[in-house]
Amino acid sequence: MHLIRFYYQYIPDGKEYPVLCRRLQNEKSSWFKKILQFGKGNFGKEEQVLLDWNEIAKRYGYVHVGTCRVSPDHNFLAYTVDITGDEHFMLQIKDLRNGLIIPKLQKEGVVSLAWAEEGRMLFYTQADENQRPYRQTFVNVYIIDANNSLGGLQRIHERIPGIQYFLEHHHGFFYILTNAPLEKNVDCLEEDYYVARCRVEDIKSADWQDIVLQSEDFSIQDMDIFSGHLVLFVNKNGVSMLCSINLPLDADDNHHLEIEKLDPWFFPLPSNSCSVAPGSNHDFMSSSYRVVLSSPVMPDLIVDYDMSKRTFSIIQQEEVKVQHDVELKTNLPDTLDVQEVSDTQNKRENFQNCDSQNWKDFSEAYCCERIEVTSHDGVGIPLTILYTPMTFQKGQSPGVLQGYGAYGEILDKSWCPYRLSLLDRGFVLAFADVRGGGGGGDSSWHRSGNGLEKPNSIHDFVSCANFLINNGYVHKDRLGSIGYSAGGLLVGAAINMHPNLFRAAILKVFKWQFNFSRVLLLYNFKLRYKIDPINTQGGRNGLNNKKEMYKKRNYDFQSFNVPTSFNERTKYVTPYWIPVYLSLPNLHQNWLLSDFFFMVPFLDICNTLLDPSLPLTVLDYEEFGNPQIQKQFESILSYSPYENISKGSCYPSMLVTASFHDARVGVWEAAKWVAKIRDTTCSRCSSSAILKTNMLGGHFGEGGLYGGCEEMAYEYAFLIKVLRTPDHD
Repeated sequence: MHLIRFYYQYIPDGKEYPVLCRRLQNEKSSWFKKILQFGKGNFGKEEQVLLDWNEIAKRYGYVHVGTCRVSPDHNFLAYTVDITGDEHFMLQIKDLRNGLIIPKLQKEGVVSLAWAEEGRMLFYTQADENQRPYRQTFVNVYIIDANNSLGGLQRIHERIPGIQYFLEHHHGFFYILTNAPLEKNVDCLEEDYYVARCRVEDIKSADWQDIVLQSEDFSIQDMDIFSGHLVLFVNKNGVSMLCSINLPLDADDNHHLEIEKLDPWFFPLPSNSCSVAPGSNHDFMSSSYRVVLSSPVMPDLIVDYDMSKRTFSIIQQEEVKVQHDVELKTNLPDTLDVQEVSDTQNKRENFQNCDSQNWKDFSEAYCCERIEVTSHDGVGIPLTILYTPMTFQKGQSPGVLQGYGAYGEILDKSWCPYRLSLLDRGFVLAFADVRGGGGGGDSSWHRSGNGLEKPNSIHDFVSCANFLINNGYVHKDRLGSIGYSAGGLLVGAAINMHPNLFRAAILKVFKWQFNFSRVLLLYNFKLRYKIDPINTQGGRNGLNNKKEMYKKRNYDFQSFNVPTSFNERTKYVTPYWIPVYLSLPNLHQNWLLSDFFFMVPFLDICNTLLDPSLPLTVLDYEEFGNPQIQKQFESILSYSPYENISKGSCYPSMLVTASFHDARVGVWEAAKWVAKIRDTTCSRCSSSAILKTNMLGGHFGEGGLYGGCEEMAYEYAFLIKVLRTPDHD
């Protein structure tokens, strides 16, 4: 008998963290309907609570669950948990049959894990004493036969600096996403990623078949694989797109395959979508692919794309009520003209031909513009501007500019209900995709803003700030900025370069976001509020009592069969081969210029990079340079925020936040920066630089739902106080 279990998680009313639960399929109809209506669990004894984040937080004061994996036989739950905020994760394995944690299997410093042999064996990797991976982009990738886990590791390729491999297994073939150099006669940009495939037995040979995009406008970002389809995440001139290709490929004789000739289907997307993220796609046999779409004016939209029928259906869209008396605008998407991509599809996808309701956005209440700003060297910098037409005053409005520009990361411009608090007060919000980040579409955009080219990021940010002022979007004395983590370096350096350009700044460790462990295999649930954090009364208790703030919960669930034999596996069950990556990505992010927020900001880069004992120092040599090398040291010193504070200058009002247990950016960086600002700049500045230290959390803040709301309210109150004129409420 095939048992189907539903795994899901939700936040109980009045709690800050989710609980992970499961039920059998035949119990679904009644309890799931109640969850959708009331957002509550515990509807009967059939529900089994697997993990309660709230209990861990109650015991230790802080909790961050990293990886969470249910064994293929559904008997064990393996998860990693951080209880201090220093990102030192401990592996725990819970026996789901009796609810007990197995003490002898607890391991410290675990980074990743994978089940094998139908749940009889667990593989895991551990960080070293400095909590850093062995290499950053100098990577070895090994595979393990999941049916013969004692057979040892098999390396897929000789290690080459800067070359990466990401594997998927499909019916006797490995599909490999890599940036390994191609032959000279293949038209693919250097260092861009492409897909290759080979038979399992040929993994060590050079007999790989390359699958490439011929157009220079396109770059492949990621891939996912199913029994009948290959899904590619593609970027075209900074715009995210997805396409699917039917499998198996009938092209064994061709060494090089062009994607354009494989009849790709490019998913129809809304014209204003900025964020395109995969949903829960764990069923290997499925022909449907779930995607979460979002933009600054479009609430999160869950869409299922049928890759066989080449149609799509909208599963759910987050509902948010705005202050304005306006309905959500219904949009027919300005879909990609597939004629530009493939001659095999010669007509536009028509949204109305699909059996689905239309997606909606707030484009009539809030205006979202995308503009290209010319930087100091003539390069066009993408700038996204968001404002409310009803409250916008040309040349008079307050505004906030946000930037990041590091590690090739794309600036987050997805839907955020908290922004409505500022927009409804007449603020203009702008997002600068400066060089060094990922907003340019390919790896060259990152390379042109890192290492010796890092000053380009700073000039780009200043150019975008001047554009907002010179074109009347923001008043010249009412522009603020926000920089998270490495974005704090960007903002701090821009202030040193032009102290009078901004009125306020926030620099902090990391953009706060409450994410219900996206690494969960089975169920991803998000709770959203339409909250004005400034007007929320009573702190945490006030939030608990404001039931009207609970507008809707978004659910995304997946069912799984327990296979009777390995051939009937789903993607949830361990595949024949497990790729093991003996490196970790260097994770950083950023956030929101006249006021500045620096959130665990990277402000003392010179001294940090001179201390190789710190966790990320050696890894950051590839991003910013090695100060042991004279030329690179001089470059870093030229823009380091701490070393370049202008003596006697008048600096903007600043809110600088830090976390005591941050393992990525030391708390001393923010403290040193604020102390030097107070000591070096004019007397007015000494009283307008605020240092706020979180003594509980780490790089990602205090954690918890309400803790994040309180942090956001504090930051928004700072911006409103500094940037708004007395005639505004």
